[in-house]
Amino acid sequence: MLGDTLKAFEDAETYISIYSLSVTGYVSRGYLYRITNNNKKALDDLNHAVSLDTASSWAYNNRTSYFMFIKEYQLAELDYKKVTLISNTDPEPYFYMSRIYKLQEKYFKALKYFNKSIDKLIIGDGTISSEDLMDDIELVTLYVERGQLYELLEAPEEMCEDYQKACDLGDCELFNKNCK
Repeated sequence: MLGDTLKAFEDAETYISIYSLSVTGYVSRGYLYRITNNNKKALDDLNHAVSLDTASSWAYNNRTSYFMFIKEYQLAELDYKKVTLISNTDPEPYFYMSRIYKLQEKYFKALKYFNKSIDKLIIGDGTISSEDLMDDIELVTLYVERGQLYELLEAPEEMCEDYQKACDLGDCELFNKNCK
């Protein structure tokens, strides 16, 4: 593992030396600093990535992920709001906003952002928009996590509806546990 991390650092350094004005190298190295607990350098690189391209939702998303990691939810919220202005059709920042609010136990705000995320991912006829698929998050995850939120809000009917939708997409664990 350590060898892989060292190699990844070398690759990031090489990339930065060749493409010094590219967001990619700084985001990659910032992530590596984060997973090796060098938080100051991680934030320096992520801030630099954002400064290189203030219209890069990817740079903001990565910095926001870092802010969530260090539990700086207000900074994460500010960045995600910027991302929604850059690309208001992208469901991912809305999903992460919902997580930020859920972690702060602001459940109704979290629900609002879960709904927005799902709305951005689903086309009017109920199919998934292929151009707006999130990289790391699948629709089933949205339904499971929103169902868990409904559970916290003591809304069993809505909870079971979401768990049923998740089950229809292949994840039946919570439906079978809570709704049968």
